[in-house]
Amino acid sequence: MNNNKLDFSIVRRQIFMCYSNLQKQGYDLSWERRDYEILFSFFYENYKKRFKRDHPRLTNEQITTILCDLPSFTDEYSECEIEATPRMYAEMILSYFEQKFDAGMYGRCNYSLLHFVSGKIRYFRYCEALERNDE
Repeated sequence: MNNNKLDFSIVRRQIFMCYSNLQKQGYDLSWERRDYEILFSFFYENYKKRFKRDHPRLTNEQITTILCDLPSFTDEYSECEIEATPRMYAEMILSYFEQKFDAGMYGRCNYSLLHFVSGKIRYFRYCEALERNDE
């Protein structure tokens, strides 16, 4: 038996705890906790489809960062905040897993949820989704 198998109920509890802590700290969470759970689950499922293994475990600190970052990202050109809705993410996530990232100066991409929310990744996937929807 593989003891490293991802148990999503643990991830769900981590999300609950991190979300609750952010609320207690007065953080303005624009999404419901369930929206985060659905997005994490969708991302993890697609990670497993692509790599035939479970997504690496995330710490509570990493999950807190993701919870704070998901609801918005910056438009690269106007530097305006784009308010993201949970519904926007499905196509962006699918597009993300189709990408072939160069090793570059930071080494190989591990396609983790942390990478997805970093830098301009979401902005570029958002632009691709807009282009596809215009076609």
